[in-house]
Amino acid sequence: MGTSGIARGALAAAVVLTGSLVALPAQAEPADVSGGWIHREDAQAPAAATTYSSGPDAEVGLYTPTINQISVGSTPTSEGPALSAYFVPPLGQTLQAGKTYPADVALNDATTTRGRIEVWRDGTICGKTREQLEKLGAEYEAPVPATGWFRVSEIEYGAYGNAIRFAATYEVNCQYVAGPPGYEGSVAVNGSLAPVPPAPPTPGPVTGLKAVNEDPFSWGYNTTTLTWNGPAGFDVNLERIQSSNHAKLHPVINAFDTLQYRGRAGRYVEGKIDFMDTRTYRALARGATGRLGPMTLLTVLGTRLSIPEPKQRITIGDEATFSGRLTEAWDYVRVADVMKGPPLAGRTVVLCRQSVLEDAQRACVPVDRTTTDADGRFTLSARPLKNSRYDIAVPPTPTMLGNSSRVINANVSPHADLRASAAEQNARSSVRRGSVIRFTTSRARAGSRGFIRLQRYDGRTWRTVATKKLGTGGKRLAVPYREHKRGLQAYRVVKPGDAHHVNGYSRTVRVRVR
Repeated sequence: MGTSGIARGALAAAVVLTGSLVALPAQAEPADVSGGWIHREDAQAPAAATTYSSGPDAEVGLYTPTINQISVGSTPTSEGPALSAYFVPPLGQTLQAGKTYPADVALNDATTTRGRIEVWRDGTICGKTREQLEKLGAEYEAPVPATGWFRVSEIEYGAYGNAIRFAATYEVNCQYVAGPPGYEGSVAVNGSLAPVPPAPPTPGPVTGLKAVNEDPFSWGYNTTTLTWNGPAGFDVNLERIQSSNHAKLHPVINAFDTLQYRGRAGRYVEGKIDFMDTRTYRALARGATGRLGPMTLLTVLGTRLSIPEPKQRITIGDEATFSGRLTEAWDYVRVADVMKGPPLAGRTVVLCRQSVLEDAQRACVPVDRTTTDADGRFTLSARPLKNSRYDIAVPPTPTMLGNSSRVINANVSPHADLRASAAEQNARSSVRRGSVIRFTTSRARAGSRGFIRLQRYDGRTWRTVATKKLGTGGKRLAVPYREHKRGLQAYRVVKPGDAHHVNGYSRTVRVRVR
């Protein structure tokens, strides 16, 4: 048949729900009816299961679309609801008495290993209407809404290939996490009604679900190790989504790209997790035939660090400050809002000094630490003595991924200053053209190459007009310069840095020459 399982069962459902007979295709006439139907729907504890019966005045009809498929329907009465069922063997097989078939409630054809079963009560399966199930089936790699098995105890075909006797029992387990557990039943047409199968055991909860997140000093990636205690004798189903919004968890387990693990181990490792990937994990136990236990949730937050560009040049001995804001990696709608997630207050942030080697292993050498305020903001500081590379690290916690900022360069220069006499720097006075301006500068050698350059601005660029070694002696080095140009002249000192420092620059000193 070319249509889906739901569509193929529609005709049988139509016969049942209207309570009247309709014209059927050739070789598919309903047989004489006798037997019965008992259908039990389980409930979440402590509620009791509900049992439905076809009632003594109901009719249970048999319909055979093909020799490999059986459809059964019961007309609704005052004593029972409308029930209909559809039993399909695995591909290439014919239903046989005495055989049990694993089966799914699926909207696609049966597979070579699993059959298909649909049991409708008042037009619903697991509390979902046909429209809702069809919407689920339209999803990419649609999850299975229910799964279980059926066992054929009696089956007989007539001369035209249509079934004239049929009896089966079944168990169906809903795969909606917050839905009904499932149901069991027994149906017979012109056959013996067997006892309803017992309900499968419902797994207990998964307990102790927790995460250990490793430090983020591998270029922004984390490793999360999850551990838990699963109920004895049951597999644990572990899924995850990249969101802290639990409403985004799919209502059916094993939806596309969510299943991470299924088994009886109590440990799962997920590596190379980006520090921005907030993740919610859902763990629940699952029985051999699909019965679900209650879910347990764990959210591990991803983080974002917003750090404005810091001051780029620092003189030896100065304090360098690094400020920023720590927020949750949230489900933003607009790209412009990516850094506007909820603030993360009370979290530890660490200022780390890094190697100056470009490809060195990033290992944190802590130089300062603090905690974020109510708005997620923080300020860290250091007093670097040479060119240094820093990053800001957020250590991981059991519920938050670690984070590490981009590398921040702190360029450190030797101390450089420039002075002229008070009279020479007085804006109201001036010096004569051709006279000597008596400049002085610090002899501080730390971080320098041992000399200075006196530079004058010529209107377009700074040009070196004198070079002097720092030498030895007092704290100040005299740098006399004879000026031959008239006008307001600008001067500065450049103290070239050594291999571990950048050049130092003094403030600009202006002298009026007449």
